[in-house]
Amino acid sequence: MNQRFLINSIEMTIPLKRHTSAFLLMSFLFISQLAGCGGDKETVIVSKSTIPVIACEILKTDEVESIIGSPVAEPRKTHKVFESSEHWMSMCNYYAEEKQVGMGVTITPHGRKGTANDAYTLHIAELKETLGNDYSLEAIEGVGDIAGWNASTKQLTIFQGPFMVIVGIVSPKLEGANALELSQQLAEKFLLKLSY
Repeated sequence: MNQRFLINSIEMTIPLKRHTSAFLLMSFLFISQLAGCGGDKETVIVSKSTIPVIACEILKTDEVESIIGSPVAEPRKTHKVFESSEHWMSMCNYYAEEKQVGMGVTITPHGRKGTANDAYTLHIAELKETLGNDYSLEAIEGVGDIAGWNASTKQLTIFQGPFMVIVGIVSPKLEGANALELSQQLAEKFLLKLSY
């Protein structure tokens, strides 16, 4: 059984046996995508007014354990500042072996002019351009300024203020509404502690 991921317009398939490796690969691809961002007329890097956030410092391990309902291993942290583009990203990955649930949260400034809604609209347009017009995110109310869920990749993409936050799940046991509910719980707790 494989799990498909969509990270900033890259789709990939990863065996479910290696949850931690999957999230590390996700973070590498996300970093690679961000390293090449900037340069078009629509993009404005906002990181000078947005101090880099370290994702693993937002939520304590016991808070994540209360959401998953099981002990989690020491979180794996990825934090990257791109000097050339004055951009950054931070990712924190949690794995609960007992429940076979891996969760990751990634945060980066979205680097767009306008509101979070404007940034989300541009993000969807880019995804459609890359993946085809059939691609869509299911609108999710009450999470951030605006959010969308992709059931096949089990990723919740949220735009709040100057940030884009992605919460992803890897689990052979969680699908559909259950995966979305867990993603929303983690996102809501994360966003409550996020200041800017």
